[in-house]
Amino acid sequence: MKTLIRLFASMLLLALSAAALAAGPRPTLRFEHLSVGDGMAQESVLAVVQDRDGFMWFGTQSGLSRFDGYRVINYRAVPGKPRALSNNWVRVLHLDRHGRLWLGTDGGLNLFDPITQSFTQFTPEETSRRGNGNRHINAIVGDGEDGLWIGTNDGLQHFDTVLRRFTTWHHARGDERSLSDDNVNALAMDATGRLWIGTGGGLDSLGPKRERIEHHASPLGPRQNPVHALMVDGEQRLWVGRLGGLERHALRGPEAGAVPRFGPADGIGQWWITALYRDAAGEIWVGTHDDGLLRWRGREDTFDSHRHAVTDRHSLGDNQVSALYRDRLGTFWVGTWYAGVSRVDLGSGGFARIVRRGEASDTLADNKARGLLADGDSGKIWVGTGTALNHVDPATGKTTVYRHDPNNPNSIIDVPAAALARDRQGRLWIRSRTRVPALGAATGPL
Repeated sequence: MKTLIRLFASMLLLALSAAALAAGPRPTLRFEHLSVGDGMAQESVLAVVQDRDGFMWFGTQSGLSRFDGYRVINYRAVPGKPRALSNNWVRVLHLDRHGRLWLGTDGGLNLFDPITQSFTQFTPEETSRRGNGNRHINAIVGDGEDGLWIGTNDGLQHFDTVLRRFTTWHHARGDERSLSDDNVNALAMDATGRLWIGTGGGLDSLGPKRERIEHHASPLGPRQNPVHALMVDGEQRLWVGRLGGLERHALRGPEAGAVPRFGPADGIGQWWITALYRDAAGEIWVGTHDDGLLRWRGREDTFDSHRHAVTDRHSLGDNQVSALYRDRLGTFWVGTWYAGVSRVDLGSGGFARIVRRGEASDTLADNKARGLLADGDSGKIWVGTGTALNHVDPATGKTTVYRHDPNNPNSIIDVPAAALARDRQGRLWIRSRTRVPALGAATGPL
Protein backbone atom coordinates (compact mmCIF):
# COMPACT_ATOMS: atom_id res chain seq x y z
CA MET A 1 0.00 0.00 0.00
CA LYS A 2 2.77 2.43 0.97
CA THR A 3 4.54 1.66 -2.31
CA LEU A 4 1.38 2.52 -4.29
CA ILE A 5 1.00 5.79 -2.37
CA ARG A 6 4.61 6.75 -3.12
CA LEU A 7 4.14 5.89 -6.80
CA PHE A 8 0.97 7.98 -6.99
CA ALA A 9 2.69 10.93 -5.28
CA SER A 10 5.64 10.72 -7.71
CA MET A 11 3.33 10.68 -10.75
CA LEU A 12 1.39 13.62 -9.34
CA LEU A 13 4.55 15.64 -8.76
CA LEU A 14 5.64 15.03 -12.35
CA ALA A 15 2.26 16.15 -13.64
CA LEU A 16 2.34 19.31 -11.52
CA SER A 17 5.89 20.07 -12.64
CA ALA A 18 4.84 19.85 -16.31
CA ALA A 19 1.73 21.97 -15.76
CA ALA A 20 3.59 24.71 -13.91
CA LEU A 21 6.77 24.64 -16.00
CA ALA A 22 6.08 27.81 -17.95
CA ALA A 23 5.30 29.89 -14.87
CA GLY A 24 7.45 28.07 -12.32
CA PRO A 25 9.87 29.88 -10.03
CA ARG A 26 13.63 29.68 -10.32
CA PRO A 27 15.27 26.53 -8.94
CA THR A 28 15.60 27.05 -5.21
CA LEU A 29 19.06 27.04 -3.62
CA ARG A 30 19.35 23.82 -1.61
CA PHE A 31 22.34 24.27 0.66
CA GLU A 32 24.60 21.73 2.32
CA HIS A 33 26.85 22.85 5.14
CA LEU A 34 30.48 22.46 6.22
CA SER A 35 31.45 23.59 9.71
CA VAL A 36 33.42 22.76 12.84
CA GLY A 37 31.79 19.34 13.13
CA ASP A 38 33.29 18.47 9.73
CA GLY A 39 36.78 19.55 10.80
CA MET A 40 36.79 23.25 9.91
CA ALA A 41 39.16 25.40 11.96
CA GLN A 42 36.34 27.65 13.15
CA GLU A 43 32.71 28.53 12.36
CA SER A 44 33.31 32.08 11.06
CA VAL A 45 34.36 31.74 7.42
CA LEU A 46 35.75 35.10 6.28
CA ALA A 47 37.26 34.15 2.89
CA VAL A 48 36.93 31.39 0.26
CA VAL A 49 39.05 30.49 -2.79
CA GLN A 50 39.89 27.47 -4.96
CA ASP A 51 43.47 26.82 -6.01
CA ARG A 52 44.67 25.36 -9.32
CA ASP A 53 44.79 21.84 -7.86
CA GLY A 54 41.10 22.03 -6.98
CA PHE A 55 41.50 22.40 -3.22
CA MET A 56 39.06 24.72 -1.46
CA TRP A 57 40.60 27.11 1.06
CA PHE A 58 38.74 28.88 3.85
CA GLY A 59 40.00 31.73 6.02
CA THR A 60 38.54 31.79 9.54
CA GLN A 61 39.04 33.56 12.86
CA SER A 62 41.06 30.57 14.06
CA GLY A 63 43.30 29.69 11.16
CA LEU A 64 43.24 28.44 7.57
CA SER A 65 41.32 25.34 6.41
CA ARG A 66 41.89 23.29 3.24
CA PHE A 67 39.15 20.98 1.97
CA ASP A 68 39.73 18.30 -0.66
CA GLY A 69 36.11 17.19 -0.90
CA TYR A 70 36.48 14.56 1.81
CA ARG A 71 38.54 15.89 4.69
CA VAL A 72 39.81 19.15 6.13
CA ILE A 73 43.40 20.10 7.00
CA ASN A 74 43.93 23.14 9.22
CA TYR A 75 46.87 25.53 9.44
CA ARG A 76 47.31 27.75 12.50
CA ALA A 77 49.72 30.28 13.93
CA VAL A 78 52.20 28.67 16.33
CA PRO A 79 54.19 31.09 18.54
CA GLY A 80 57.92 30.61 18.07
CA LYS A 81 57.56 28.32 15.05
CA PRO A 82 59.33 29.73 11.97
CA ARG A 83 57.33 30.05 8.77
CA ALA A 84 54.02 29.29 10.44
CA LEU A 85 50.91 31.32 9.71
CA SER A 86 51.54 34.83 11.10
CA ASN A 87 48.05 35.24 12.62
CA ASN A 88 44.95 33.08 12.98
CA TRP A 89 42.54 35.77 11.73
CA VAL A 90 42.58 35.06 7.99
CA ARG A 91 40.34 37.69 6.39
CA VAL A 92 41.38 37.50 2.72
CA LEU A 93 42.47 34.77 0.30
CA HIS A 94 43.83 35.71 -3.13
CA LEU A 95 45.13 33.54 -5.97
CA ASP A 96 47.47 35.51 -8.24
CA ARG A 97 48.00 35.00 -11.97
CA HIS A 98 50.81 32.51 -11.24
CA GLY A 99 48.54 30.39 -9.06
CA ARG A 100 50.18 31.43 -5.79
CA LEU A 101 48.00 31.67 -2.69
CA TRP A 102 48.25 34.93 -0.75
CA LEU A 103 46.63 35.43 2.63
CA GLY A 104 45.55 38.67 4.25
CA THR A 105 45.64 38.20 8.02
CA ASP A 106 45.59 40.35 11.14
CA GLY A 107 49.34 39.77 11.22
CA GLY A 108 50.18 40.96 7.73
CA LEU A 109 50.52 39.49 4.24
CA ASN A 110 51.39 35.77 3.97
CA LEU A 111 52.44 33.66 0.97
CA PHE A 112 51.77 29.91 1.13
CA ASP A 113 54.40 27.46 -0.15
CA PRO A 114 52.65 24.22 -1.19
CA ILE A 115 55.97 22.31 -1.35
CA THR A 116 57.05 22.96 2.23
CA GLN A 117 53.53 23.60 3.55
CA SER A 118 54.80 26.79 5.14
CA PHE A 119 54.19 30.55 5.01
CA THR A 120 56.31 33.63 4.35
CA GLN A 121 55.24 36.89 5.98
CA PHE A 122 55.58 40.36 4.43
CA THR A 123 54.99 43.66 6.24
CA PRO A 124 55.70 47.28 5.22
CA GLU A 125 58.52 49.15 6.90
CA GLU A 126 56.63 52.00 8.54
CA THR A 127 57.22 53.88 11.78
CA SER A 128 56.06 51.98 14.86
CA ARG A 129 54.15 55.10 15.95
CA ARG A 130 51.47 54.18 13.44
CA GLY A 131 50.70 51.02 15.39
CA ASN A 132 49.91 47.67 13.76
CA GLY A 133 46.82 48.67 11.75
CA ASN A 134 48.85 48.25 8.54
CA ARG A 135 49.02 44.51 9.31
CA HIS A 136 45.23 44.10 9.55
CA ILE A 137 44.34 43.26 5.95
CA ASN A 138 40.76 43.64 4.71
CA ALA A 139 41.10 43.32 0.91
CA ILE A 140 43.52 42.19 -1.83
CA VAL A 141 43.23 42.57 -5.62
CA GLY A 142 45.82 42.02 -8.34
CA ASP A 143 47.13 45.00 -10.32
CA GLY A 144 47.09 43.07 -13.62
CA GLU A 145 50.82 42.43 -13.50
CA ASP A 146 52.99 41.21 -10.62
CA GLY A 147 51.68 43.47 -7.90
CA LEU A 148 48.99 43.36 -5.25
CA TRP A 149 46.77 46.16 -4.02
CA ILE A 150 46.08 45.71 -0.31
CA GLY A 151 43.48 47.43 1.85
CA THR A 152 44.26 47.60 5.58
CA ASN A 153 43.01 49.22 8.78
CA ASP A 154 45.77 51.80 8.30
CA GLY A 155 45.75 52.81 4.68
CA LEU A 156 46.29 51.47 1.16
CA GLN A 157 49.34 49.43 0.15
CA HIS A 158 50.83 48.23 -3.12
CA PHE A 159 53.14 45.24 -2.91
CA ASP A 160 55.54 44.45 -5.77
CA THR A 161 55.78 40.64 -5.59
CA VAL A 162 58.99 40.60 -7.67
CA LEU A 163 60.96 43.29 -5.81
CA ARG A 164 59.18 42.44 -2.51
CA ARG A 165 58.62 46.15 -1.89
CA PHE A 166 55.68 48.09 -0.42
CA THR A 167 54.32 51.51 -1.38
CA THR A 168 51.77 53.04 0.99
CA TRP A 169 49.03 55.71 0.93
CA HIS A 170 47.42 57.27 4.01
CA HIS A 171 44.84 59.86 4.97
CA ALA A 172 46.46 63.24 5.64
CA ARG A 173 44.37 65.89 7.32
CA GLY A 174 43.82 68.85 4.99
CA ASP A 175 45.20 67.05 1.93
CA GLU A 176 42.45 66.43 -0.65
CA ARG A 177 44.81 64.22 -2.64
CA SER A 178 45.01 61.67 0.18
CA LEU A 179 42.64 58.90 1.25
CA SER A 180 39.32 59.99 2.72
CA ASP A 181 39.91 57.55 5.59
CA ASP A 182 42.69 55.15 6.59
CA ASN A 183 40.28 52.27 7.15
CA VAL A 184 40.29 50.60 3.69
CA ASN A 185 37.61 47.88 3.58
CA ALA A 186 37.24 46.99 -0.12
CA LEU A 187 39.06 47.23 -3.47
CA ALA A 188 38.13 46.69 -7.14
CA MET A 189 39.92 47.31 -10.44
CA ASP A 190 38.10 48.43 -13.60
CA ALA A 191 39.09 47.83 -17.24
CA THR A 192 40.97 51.13 -17.50
CA GLY A 193 43.27 50.23 -14.61
CA ARG A 194 41.57 52.58 -12.15
CA LEU A 195 41.56 51.26 -8.61
CA TRP A 196 38.34 51.79 -6.65
CA ILE A 197 38.77 52.08 -2.91
CA GLY A 198 36.07 51.59 -0.29
CA THR A 199 36.90 53.30 2.99
CA GLY A 200 35.28 54.22 6.27
CA GLY A 201 34.86 57.70 4.79
CA GLY A 202 33.22 56.66 1.49
CA LEU A 203 34.33 55.89 -2.06
CA ASP A 204 37.78 56.88 -3.42
CA SER A 205 39.70 55.95 -6.55
CA LEU A 206 43.27 56.01 -7.85
CA GLY A 207 44.08 56.33 -11.56
CA PRO A 208 46.58 54.13 -13.45
CA LYS A 209 49.32 56.76 -13.08
CA ARG A 210 48.82 56.77 -9.30
CA GLU A 211 49.13 60.55 -9.13
CA ARG A 212 46.34 61.40 -6.70
CA ILE A 213 43.43 59.93 -4.79
CA GLU A 214 40.04 61.11 -6.06
CA HIS A 215 36.94 61.28 -3.85
CA HIS A 216 33.44 60.38 -5.04
CA ALA A 217 30.84 62.13 -2.92
CA SER A 218 27.63 60.50 -1.74
CA PRO A 219 24.39 62.13 -0.53
CA LEU A 220 24.27 59.61 2.33
CA GLY A 221 25.00 60.59 5.89
CA PRO A 222 28.17 59.55 7.74
CA ARG A 223 26.54 56.49 9.30
CA GLN A 224 25.42 55.03 5.94
CA ASN A 225 28.34 56.23 3.81
CA PRO A 226 31.17 53.75 4.69
CA VAL A 227 31.92 51.33 1.84
CA HIS A 228 32.41 47.66 2.76
CA ALA A 229 32.18 45.89 -0.62
CA LEU A 230 33.07 46.69 -4.26
CA MET A 231 32.73 44.81 -7.55
CA VAL A 232 33.03 45.72 -11.25
CA ASP A 233 30.71 43.71 -13.50
CA GLY A 234 31.10 42.65 -17.14
CA GLU A 235 29.50 45.86 -18.41
CA GLN A 236 31.99 47.97 -16.43
CA ARG A 237 29.48 49.07 -13.83
CA LEU A 238 30.80 49.55 -10.32
CA TRP A 239 28.66 47.99 -7.60
CA VAL A 240 29.12 49.70 -4.25
CA GLY A 241 28.00 48.08 -1.01
CA ARG A 242 27.73 50.53 1.85
CA LEU A 243 26.77 50.37 5.48
CA GLY A 244 23.42 51.80 4.32
CA GLY A 245 22.62 49.86 1.16
CA LEU A 246 23.62 49.04 -2.42
CA GLU A 247 24.19 51.30 -5.44
CA ARG A 248 25.59 50.92 -8.95
CA HIS A 249 27.81 53.39 -10.82
CA ALA A 250 27.85 53.45 -14.63
CA LEU A 251 31.51 53.93 -15.58
CA ARG A 252 31.12 54.21 -19.35
CA GLY A 253 28.57 54.47 -22.16
CA PRO A 254 25.58 56.81 -22.46
CA GLU A 255 24.65 56.31 -18.80
CA ALA A 256 28.16 57.11 -17.49
CA GLY A 257 27.93 58.95 -14.20
CA ALA A 258 24.48 57.61 -13.29
CA VAL A 259 24.27 56.17 -9.77
CA PRO A 260 20.98 54.33 -9.14
CA ARG A 261 20.39 53.11 -5.59
CA PHE A 262 18.48 49.90 -4.96
CA GLY A 263 15.59 49.85 -2.51
CA PRO A 264 12.71 47.76 -1.15
CA ALA A 265 10.92 47.75 -4.52
CA ASP A 266 13.99 45.92 -5.91
CA GLY A 267 14.02 43.34 -3.12
CA ILE A 268 16.70 44.95 -0.98
CA GLY A 269 16.56 47.36 1.95
CA GLN A 270 19.04 49.87 3.33
CA TRP A 271 21.08 46.97 4.62
CA TRP A 272 24.72 46.65 5.54
CA ILE A 273 26.34 45.08 2.46
CA THR A 274 29.31 42.88 3.37
CA ALA A 275 30.20 41.08 0.12
CA LEU A 276 29.77 41.46 -3.65
CA TYR A 277 30.68 38.76 -6.16
CA ARG A 278 30.36 38.17 -9.91
CA ASP A 279 30.82 34.52 -10.81
CA ALA A 280 32.11 32.95 -14.02
CA ALA A 281 28.57 32.66 -15.40
CA GLY A 282 27.97 36.41 -14.94
CA GLU A 283 25.68 35.94 -11.92
CA ILE A 284 25.90 38.71 -9.34
CA TRP A 285 25.59 37.86 -5.65
CA VAL A 286 25.25 40.12 -2.63
CA GLY A 287 26.05 39.22 0.97
CA THR A 288 24.59 41.19 3.86
CA HIS A 289 25.41 41.59 7.54
CA ASP A 290 22.01 40.52 8.88
CA ASP A 291 19.72 39.81 5.93
CA GLY A 292 21.20 36.78 4.21
CA LEU A 293 22.17 36.26 0.58
CA LEU A 294 20.77 38.07 -2.48
CA ARG A 295 20.88 36.93 -6.11
CA TRP A 296 20.50 39.56 -8.82
CA ARG A 297 17.90 38.96 -11.53
CA GLY A 298 19.41 40.86 -14.44
CA ARG A 299 16.36 41.20 -16.69
CA GLU A 300 14.17 42.58 -13.93
CA ASP A 301 17.06 44.39 -12.17
CA THR A 302 15.76 43.02 -8.87
CA PHE A 303 16.96 40.55 -6.25
CA ASP A 304 15.92 37.14 -4.97
CA SER A 305 16.45 36.68 -1.23
CA HIS A 306 17.87 33.58 0.41
CA ARG A 307 17.81 33.53 4.21
CA HIS A 308 18.37 31.10 7.02
CA ALA A 309 15.17 29.36 8.08
CA VAL A 310 15.14 27.49 11.38
CA THR A 311 12.68 24.92 10.00
CA ASP A 312 14.67 24.25 6.80
CA ARG A 313 18.03 22.53 7.23
CA HIS A 314 18.82 23.11 3.56
CA SER A 315 18.48 26.88 3.81
CA LEU A 316 21.44 29.25 4.18
CA GLY A 317 23.38 28.41 7.35
CA ASP A 318 23.35 31.94 8.76
CA ASN A 319 22.09 35.38 7.71
CA GLN A 320 25.41 37.13 8.36
CA VAL A 321 27.35 36.56 5.13
CA SER A 322 31.09 37.24 5.02
CA ALA A 323 32.40 35.61 1.80
CA LEU A 324 31.16 34.45 -1.64
CA TYR A 325 32.83 32.19 -4.21
CA ARG A 326 31.92 29.88 -7.13
CA ASP A 327 34.31 27.05 -7.92
CA ARG A 328 35.13 25.58 -11.33
CA LEU A 329 32.57 22.77 -11.00
CA GLY A 330 29.70 25.18 -10.39
CA THR A 331 29.44 24.84 -6.62
CA PHE A 332 28.66 28.16 -4.96
CA TRP A 333 30.16 28.70 -1.50
CA VAL A 334 28.83 31.16 1.06
CA GLY A 335 30.99 31.91 4.08
CA THR A 336 28.94 32.85 7.13
CA TRP A 337 29.79 34.31 10.51
CA TYR A 338 28.19 31.73 12.81
CA ALA A 339 27.57 28.57 10.74
CA GLY A 340 30.67 27.78 8.70
CA VAL A 341 30.29 27.65 4.94
CA SER A 342 27.10 26.80 3.02
CA ARG A 343 27.38 25.32 -0.47
CA VAL A 344 24.96 24.72 -3.32
CA ASP A 345 25.42 23.06 -6.71
CA LEU A 346 24.47 25.65 -9.34
CA GLY A 347 25.42 23.41 -12.23
CA SER A 348 22.76 20.74 -11.71
CA GLY A 349 19.74 22.97 -12.32
CA GLY A 350 17.98 21.83 -9.17
CA PHE A 351 14.34 21.90 -8.10
CA ALA A 352 12.12 24.80 -7.14
CA ARG A 353 11.28 24.45 -3.44
CA ILE A 354 8.31 26.20 -1.85
CA VAL A 355 8.74 26.30 1.91
CA ARG A 356 7.26 28.19 4.83
CA ARG A 357 8.75 31.70 5.11
CA GLY A 358 8.78 32.50 8.81
CA GLU A 359 5.64 34.28 9.98
CA ALA A 360 4.70 35.79 6.62
CA SER A 361 0.92 35.97 6.08
CA ASP A 362 1.07 34.53 2.54
CA THR A 363 3.23 31.48 3.12
CA LEU A 364 2.67 27.75 3.59
CA ALA A 365 1.08 26.73 6.90
CA ASP A 366 3.92 24.24 7.47
CA ASN A 367 6.46 22.20 5.48
CA LYS A 368 4.87 18.73 5.84
CA ALA A 369 3.23 18.32 2.44
CA ARG A 370 0.86 15.34 2.37
CA GLY A 371 -1.39 15.88 -0.65
CA LEU A 372 -1.07 17.72 -3.99
CA LEU A 373 -3.52 18.63 -6.75
CA ALA A 374 -3.26 20.91 -9.79
CA ASP A 375 -5.97 23.62 -9.79
CA GLY A 376 -7.15 23.31 -13.39
CA ASP A 377 -5.64 25.76 -15.86
CA SER A 378 -4.94 28.45 -13.25
CA GLY A 379 -1.33 27.33 -12.81
CA LYS A 380 -1.88 27.12 -9.06
CA ILE A 381 -1.84 24.02 -6.88
CA TRP A 382 -3.63 22.77 -3.80
CA VAL A 383 -1.28 21.49 -1.10
CA GLY A 384 -2.48 19.58 1.92
CA THR A 385 -0.06 19.93 4.83
CA GLY A 386 0.04 18.75 8.42
CA THR A 387 -1.95 21.69 9.79
CA ALA A 388 -3.97 23.19 6.91
CA LEU A 389 -5.07 23.25 3.28
CA ASN A 390 -2.97 25.60 1.12
CA HIS A 391 -3.71 27.22 -2.26
CA VAL A 392 -0.30 28.01 -3.76
CA ASP A 393 0.88 30.08 -6.71
CA PRO A 394 4.12 28.27 -7.75
CA ALA A 395 5.35 31.32 -9.68
CA THR A 396 5.51 33.48 -6.55
CA GLY A 397 5.16 31.08 -3.64
CA LYS A 398 2.26 33.18 -2.33
CA THR A 399 -0.29 31.06 -0.51
CA THR A 400 -3.84 31.26 0.80
CA VAL A 401 -4.25 29.06 3.88
CA TYR A 402 -7.52 27.35 4.91
CA ARG A 403 -7.83 26.13 8.51
CA HIS A 404 -10.68 24.94 10.69
CA ASP A 405 -12.52 27.84 12.32
CA PRO A 406 -14.89 26.75 15.13
CA ASN A 407 -16.93 29.92 14.54
CA ASN A 408 -17.40 29.17 10.84
CA PRO A 409 -19.42 26.05 9.99
CA ASN A 410 -18.26 26.34 6.37
CA SER A 411 -14.56 26.14 7.21
CA ILE A 412 -12.43 23.06 6.61
CA ILE A 413 -13.45 20.41 9.14
CA ASP A 414 -10.22 18.65 10.01
CA VAL A 415 -6.53 18.32 9.18
CA PRO A 416 -4.21 17.06 7.87
CA ALA A 417 -5.40 17.30 4.27
CA ALA A 418 -3.82 13.99 3.35
CA ALA A 419 -5.43 13.42 -0.07
CA LEU A 420 -7.06 15.75 -2.61
CA ALA A 421 -9.30 15.14 -5.64
CA ARG A 422 -11.68 17.12 -7.85
CA ASP A 423 -14.98 15.78 -9.24
CA ARG A 424 -16.76 16.63 -12.51
CA GLN A 425 -18.72 19.44 -10.84
CA GLY A 426 -15.43 21.14 -9.92
CA ARG A 427 -15.70 20.41 -6.21
CA LEU A 428 -12.45 19.78 -4.30
CA TRP A 429 -12.62 16.70 -2.04
CA ILE A 430 -10.30 16.55 0.94
CA ARG A 431 -9.50 13.45 2.99
CA SER A 432 -8.70 14.36 6.58
CA ARG A 433 -8.38 12.35 9.76
CA THR A 434 -12.11 12.02 10.44
CA ARG A 435 -14.11 12.65 7.27
CA VAL A 436 -14.14 13.79 3.63
CA PRO A 437 -15.39 17.39 3.29
CA ALA A 438 -15.66 19.20 -0.05
CA LEU A 439 -14.69 22.69 -1.17
CA GLY A 440 -17.09 24.11 -3.78
CA ALA A 441 -15.60 25.40 -7.00
CA ALA A 442 -17.50 28.70 -6.82
CA THR A 443 -19.23 28.84 -3.45
CA GLY A 444 -16.24 28.42 -1.14
CA PRO A 445 -15.95 26.04 1.86
CA LEU A 446 -18.92 23.74 2.41
